[in-house]
Amino acid sequence: MEKFLQDMLPSVLDWDIKPPTPNQKAFAMVISRVLNIPIPHEANLYRGPMHEFLERHAEAFRVLKSTSKSEPSPQC
Repeated sequence: MEKFLQDMLPSVLDWDIKPPTPNQKAFAMVISRVLNIPIPHEANLYRGPMHEFLERHAEAFRVLKSTSKSEPSPQC
């Protein structure tokens, strides 16, 4: 049990200083491109700052994507 806790405890306590997940990075790149905003350097290194970046910009991204889909496409 002690060995199990030694292995698991750091991953639970230090989740924010782990590297961002591939899904987080992919979503951040899409948000960055669509909203034309840079991804902070710390967000590319650590899961905590990446989470904050995604939380801060995800709603604006969703609103922009939903309004662009509802607009009629230009007629040629």
